[in-house]
Amino acid sequence: MTKILLLFILVIETYSKLDAYEKKVRPESCSEAIPLSSYLSRTPMALTLEDPTGAESAEELVTIPKKWRKVNLPYLLGFTKATHWICLNILNDTNNETFYLENTAPYVDHVEIFQFSEGELISHRIDGDKYPLRKSPFPHYPNPVFDISLPKNKKSKLLLKFSAESNLFIDPQIFSDSEMHLQIVTTYGKFYGFFGILVMIFSLNIMLFLRTRNTSFLYYSIYAFFTAIYQFTYFGLGKVYLWPESGSWNNQCIVFFGSTAFLGVILFSNRFLGIAKRTKFVYPILLFLSFLILINACTSLFLSLQTADKIVHVLGTITSFLLLGIGIYVWKKGLKIARFYILAWFALLISIVLFNLFALGVLTDSPLARYSVQIGTLIEMFLFNFAIVDRMQELNENKYFKMTQVIIGDRDKADHIPKKSTRLLNLDRSLILEKMKLLMEEEKLYCDEDLSLNRLSEMLGIRADQLSELINEEMKTNFSGYINQYRIVESKELLRTEPKRSVLSIAFAVGFNTKSSFYESFQKFTGMNPKDFRKNVLVGSSDS
Repeated sequence: MTKILLLFILVIETYSKLDAYEKKVRPESCSEAIPLSSYLSRTPMALTLEDPTGAESAEELVTIPKKWRKVNLPYLLGFTKATHWICLNILNDTNNETFYLENTAPYVDHVEIFQFSEGELISHRIDGDKYPLRKSPFPHYPNPVFDISLPKNKKSKLLLKFSAESNLFIDPQIFSDSEMHLQIVTTYGKFYGFFGILVMIFSLNIMLFLRTRNTSFLYYSIYAFFTAIYQFTYFGLGKVYLWPESGSWNNQCIVFFGSTAFLGVILFSNRFLGIAKRTKFVYPILLFLSFLILINACTSLFLSLQTADKIVHVLGTITSFLLLGIGIYVWKKGLKIARFYILAWFALLISIVLFNLFALGVLTDSPLARYSVQIGTLIEMFLFNFAIVDRMQELNENKYFKMTQVIIGDRDKADHIPKKSTRLLNLDRSLILEKMKLLMEEEKLYCDEDLSLNRLSEMLGIRADQLSELINEEMKTNFSGYINQYRIVESKELLRTEPKRSVLSIAFAVGFNTKSSFYESFQKFTGMNPKDFRKNVLVGSSDS
């Protein structure tokens, strides 16, 4: 796997170097006018000039010949501090004079448009994320848009000056009036569809949490919420609707909400997979990464965007692969419900690879390539939900199995037919009981909140109905009672030795899913609730 990944990186790097070399050795002139009809709706390529210091002026670029180079659009430059110019030399061969020029990506800090006609500057305007009061003809549209007047059968030279602290995405497109309005409707249609699904996922998981009190749904709702806010900011909608008067705030919030989304998925993963219990050797690493992400989230409001964004990309990549590895590990260890979790991470990581291939120019521009991360996010979220539902279904199946065993047991007693005893024939009871004792006392398997009758029977190599009857006969209790005995003993020890730890944290640590089930079991085995038990212990220790 490592060799394949290294080969993939080598191929991409070679492609990038060849592409850069080809562009460097083929200088172009911006003097030749191109018919406007070939630009409308989809401008396939443009001429660009890199300005490392930002010292070039539009007037000099018009009068002094420069070595422009031809690039395909969209033109993605990643993190760069250099200013980049785009030249569009146009001959209006249409019957219209009013058009719109849009950069189809919102995250551009600064974009200026200079319009020249016969060497004279006739128009100069500025837009971008840094400017609080947008002068766009469509102020509620997140992408930079300029209205331009192009006289019929005359040449006009448009110079566009781009700069950004974040990833620089250059894609200037020219639209007629009707095409521009259709573009806005289509873009907002995508927004409504994408964010509508995120809101639906968030609302569904909140309702499921309130109904089941399963905290997996709560943590997943937190992840969905911050993901939605991050994407809202990423698409430039935060600038339009949340902080229209704050220019640079949108950039800082992209990193902040991106970091909090990662923290949300870490919380969910830890709760869903039981990382703290099942992978104790990895859990400290995950805690350390979480701490770094939290620090970066807080400092991103003050650090430069390029620094904070690069840090969160590195930490996010490491965390993503670590969580995927943990998912594969616990799945191989027998946690079947991890299968949807693994598929979810694969879907997201594949979408990130697709977007990077698009950014490098390997993939041509298409909705699938441009919005691959958003598509991958939706697939990931649906699969995460399948994973939670899968887990709930397994728990319900165990519950129904226990109910069936109770009904069968009562029927057996009523009919006076010794059906149960036949299930345990040819089983080495003492060996099985010894294995059970080892799993409980040495490995503390009872701390696994997903421990079920089916899973324990598989580990012991017997059927679930055989294990149920064995526990009934030998322990004089049912499966839940047997497991909860160990959990209550462990919780009593934690209540005694960790007085500052919350009762809810202890409940989760010993394997209970909810606070109510913990209190109910604790009351049943000890005759008091956990808080009263802790008070009695503290009073006793102070008296002694």
